[in-house]
Amino acid sequence: MDNYTTNNKKKYFSDIYILVGLIVALVIDALLWWLLYSNFNNQTEFVPLHYNIYFGIDLYGPWYQILLMPLSGFVFILINAVVSYMVYQRARLISYILIASLVLCEIVFLASGWLIINQLLV
Repeated sequence: MDNYTTNNKKKYFSDIYILVGLIVALVIDALLWWLLYSNFNNQTEFVPLHYNIYFGIDLYGPWYQILLMPLSGFVFILINAVVSYMVYQRARLISYILIASLVLCEIVFLASGWLIINQLLV
């Protein structure tokens, strides 16, 4: 690894917007993992998997399939972080937009999980 690559990593991870965005996205995703796992762990019956604001819950399945939501959020974090890192030196604004969209998508995932849990408790 040459000095140029090392300096790029230091610049990318020392950028406060990038660092805070990644940490917030990871914390939201971890919260979603905990929230869904603690509410649906080892249930024998089908659980709600999709919530629609017009029709309510419209998809049911085994409890472990609910964990695909935080898993897809984590994959989204990885992809956005890698792409953001790759374009950081050439287009810093695009890196910021990618990280901001990452946080917004994680918030949407969390809201979706929250709505599914609230519909389950009603």
